[in-house]
Amino acid sequence: MTALSRKMADDAILVSTPEPCVMRLGAAMEAGVKTVIFGLQAPADNGTQRVRPPDSPETSMPEIIGGVLPHESRRLFEQWLIGKEGSEQAKFVEQLLALTDRKK
Repeated sequence: MTALSRKMADDAILVSTPEPCVMRLGAAMEAGVKTVIFGLQAPADNGTQRVRPPDSPETSMPEIIGGVLPHESRRLFEQWLIGKEGSEQAKFVEQLLALTDRKK
């Protein structure tokens, strides 16, 4: 990654409906994303709890802000599932919804 593109990412914010997976969070760290915001926890992956930055001055852990509008995030997934239940693409969403609290 060039110094210019890293500088451009200095103020970048990654916003995600589900908690980012390990790979997405690692990519955000590598890109220099400053803040990661997500709505619904993803207990099966739990990327924000599993990833730690390497001991490297050019990589740092972004600020993690989770649980932002989780009920609304859950509703988005429920709406997306309509007509897709049981499909290959829907398996992840079905698992995510089964592992998360409906009341949050």
